[in-house]
Amino acid sequence: IRDVSFKMDSDPFVRQRSVPGWNVDRIHEQSALLLGVGGLGCTVALALCRLGIKRLYLVDMDVVDVSNLNRQVLFAKEDVGRRKVDAAIDGLARHNLRTELVAVHVDAALHWKKIVEMARQSTVIFNAIDYGEYFDYAVTSLCVSLGCHYVSGSSYGHTALVENYPVVRDPGKGPCWACNNEPSDRMLVVKLTPEKIQEHSQIDFLPKDTAMPNTQSVGSSVLPASLAAHKAVTAWVNSLCGCRIPNWSLFNLRSFENCAFEVEQTKACLLCTWQPIDKSSKPLVTPKSLDGDILELYFGKASVNLSIVNGVTYKYKKGCIEESRQESAKVAAMSRLQPLSNFGVEYSRVYVPCVPAADLDSHGLMKSTDASLLDEMLRRPMVKTADGSVKAIQSGGRSAILPSEQCVYRLKGCGNFTEQEGYHYKFPGFPVQAVEGVEGGQEIRGCAFRHTAERELFMTERIGSLLGDRNFQVGNIPVGMHQYQIDGEPLPKVSKFCGVFQTVGEKRLASHLLTGLEILLPHFFPHVKCDEVGRVASLVDVCSDLH
Repeated sequence: IRDVSFKMDSDPFVRQRSVPGWNVDRIHEQSALLLGVGGLGCTVALALCRLGIKRLYLVDMDVVDVSNLNRQVLFAKEDVGRRKVDAAIDGLARHNLRTELVAVHVDAALHWKKIVEMARQSTVIFNAIDYGEYFDYAVTSLCVSLGCHYVSGSSYGHTALVENYPVVRDPGKGPCWACNNEPSDRMLVVKLTPEKIQEHSQIDFLPKDTAMPNTQSVGSSVLPASLAAHKAVTAWVNSLCGCRIPNWSLFNLRSFENCAFEVEQTKACLLCTWQPIDKSSKPLVTPKSLDGDILELYFGKASVNLSIVNGVTYKYKKGCIEESRQESAKVAAMSRLQPLSNFGVEYSRVYVPCVPAADLDSHGLMKSTDASLLDEMLRRPMVKTADGSVKAIQSGGRSAILPSEQCVYRLKGCGNFTEQEGYHYKFPGFPVQAVEGVEGGQEIRGCAFRHTAERELFMTERIGSLLGDRNFQVGNIPVGMHQYQIDGEPLPKVSKFCGVFQTVGEKRLASHLLTGLEILLPHFFPHVKCDEVGRVASLVDVCSDLH
């Protein structure tokens, strides 16, 4: 840290105070984080020191190379081999009028936590690191999350490019840098949303952009580098002082052509359309909140009975199941390509599902010995039966919907018993059937298995996290799983499980929408023939009317 404190007989900013429209006192209150002390960064730092800002963080991980000297104006021949941030501090000594300088020699991607700490103390970030588009997304997201001004620039050949985006003062308002730069991988950007960006300690998982122009191939000089730097600082100052200027500006030094425009906010932008998530957001739908046809629309009306049986209940909590890096996890998954011969002759042709992924690490999954951990009706395993005492709603061959007073649960793997014709399975509804395409092969139906139940819990949480960051209400939330221990169950050496989820409805998206249309169509087209349950008997008449 270099603190500059000396007395002057007169104000060195007297001419600056005379510039029309400028608020020098406001400029002096600003703190800047400069990412990259290269061709752009050197001149940006020099200009900021001459303007007299309060504090300047200089971040770079490189050392001075002889090829830098033609355009990186803070370095001299004697600085070759020195760390850039240290040489820049010394180079600024003759230009600095009042600014506190902080030199930070780090890799910004590897030490992202440090970048976040400095950004929290800054009012503007100048992004001049040639890392790639996803790093630019990360810096933009950080600015959006902190309400910080974003400026970036680049120079190569005869070109000077500047992008300037003032503070996003209101959540959901833009534009930002991302509005004008559509990502090739939106799922990667989801990891960089304003909700998450400050939580990362490292962002070195971001790919570097090898397609960007580099100065080795297209050349560069002090002219485009200094021009881009001065344009970047000028854009920031003018925005700070209330002047509306283009967000994007490209100047060609050869033709003297300048292209500039304002960027409009993109409604699909993953960054500046972000809204802080209300952690106490609306609860999942409950039976009390639905009546009549709407309840049927969400969950259907086919009833099923459940009986309480022996077994073990596991409580799921966020993060208790993780990806495993152990080789044994891959071996265990691959072993399921073969039958369960190690269990004995009876199992020599029995297969269980082989998920195309390594087994998960579920050491954090808790056996529910504390009854208060779960809803009372979930503390013991349940399986479908003909005369069970627990009333539920049919949901697929092996699943059921279980309403409680507080919410609604989905049981996935609670047996195949149902009153439908052809499905009268012997209790407990875990039939052993032939494996299609495998001669003599057998499989157990009606239940989940430990590795499939854990995978579904894990993936449900992961998908929910991704969608939740965009304020989508997620249809299922992982709650836990049941392990059955039933006397007389088929192939007892194979552990049978049932996944438990909190849910908003039985219907999948397509069937949900179609069911709603089935309810509405007779009201729109009274003459259309419907069957006994109100479903449209023929779509021909409807299509004719719509036409």
